[in-house]
Amino acid sequence: TINRLTRSARDLAKASGVSLSRRNVDYVVKALLSSGSPEVTSTRPTPDSADLAATFADQTVQRMLDLRIIDSADSRAAARVERWIVSKSEN
Repeated sequence: TINRLTRSARDLAKASGVSLSRRNVDYVVKALLSSGSPEVTSTRPTPDSADLAATFADQTVQRMLDLRIIDSADSRAAARVERWIVSKSEN
């Protein structure tokens, strides 16, 4: 279940010295699972952090486009958002 998945993610992060908010982890996991991306939904091979970050970034940008937070003609804004999300996942 999602609860078990998010709890496991928080426990793993805590064991490595990183504190994660339950709400934030829940949001990201639900967003990734709803993406329908084969990188996320396939059980083999297990997606790595770069795949997950890229999928989440793509989905976030698409949501921002859908809500007209960024203009579809402004590809630089979309690229900046994607880079920001991916760079935060590498920390």
